[in-house]
Amino acid sequence: MIIRIVALITVFLLSGCDMAATFADMNNKTEAVQASLRSELGIDAQLSWNIHNGVLTQVSVHIAADTAPDVQVQQLQQQIYPIVLRHFDENPQVFQIVLQYEEMQ
Repeated sequence: MIIRIVALITVFLLSGCDMAATFADMNNKTEAVQASLRSELGIDAQLSWNIHNGVLTQVSVHIAADTAPDVQVQQLQQQIYPIVLRHFDENPQVFQIVLQYEEMQ
């Protein structure tokens, strides 16, 4: 019985280590994308991502609308997406560009 409990605890601890390593790796990639967007395009952006069962399901790039380049969204996507792909190991299933507007009064 004690051996089963120890084995179960070991499995939980090992799975937690993998999750922590994945999270740290994704944060490093996020910082690299942000630095590239800043240096190459002059865009100060925030990134969010989602992983489900080890698959990168979503990457969202959040840009303050008043600081976004004055180009069409399609052109913005053509500039940003290659930078995201360069730093992530896989293509996200969903890629979003979010223009954030401050509250309008």
